[in-house]
Amino acid sequence: MNNSELVEEYIGLATGADIENIIKLQKENLHHNLSEVEKSNGFLFLENTHEDLKKILCGDGVMVVCKNNNELLGYLFSINLDYAKSLHFFSKLIESLENIDYEGKNINEYKYCILGQVCVKKDFRGKGILEKLYTKIKEELVYLNYDIAVSEIAENNTRSISANLGKIGLKNIGHYTSNGVQWLIVVLDL
Repeated sequence: MNNSELVEEYIGLATGADIENIIKLQKENLHHNLSEVEKSNGFLFLENTHEDLKKILCGDGVMVVCKNNNELLGYLFSINLDYAKSLHFFSKLIESLENIDYEGKNINEYKYCILGQVCVKKDFRGKGILEKLYTKIKEELVYLNYDIAVSEIAENNTRSISANLGKIGLKNIGHYTSNGVQWLIVVLDL
């Protein structure tokens, strides 16, 4: 689809049939695949493999997608804490959470998961897809009895910060540095 018209929109849980399209959309938005100008529209750091996404679908997390006539327009996933601990990418975030309080309690006193990544296809940004993805994942995470979801956003990813904190309402609760990148630690209330 070359235009940005929504014809038959679907927001729901991802299936194995979505994995290749998620990987394709992810690669189109990875920071190392974008020019500096393109990065101003948002970018991703985390590169997931087919196996990573399959593990999420098989119970280590929740993945929701938005499709338009079966074209993937966006995705959002979360992973459980045990799986996040097995991934090097999240080790500094999880370590940093040990010393962070949120609403009067240490983060570890909550049942929480890690928001792994959200991405909306460039031509469909600003059309409410991000909000719909978050609404759907919140429904799923509440059903799984999570209290909050925690994530990180690179401080130089201003579009993502604006969208996730401004539009969605995630709350900035701290920061840390890893491999020369400054990260905000954010919370999604469920």
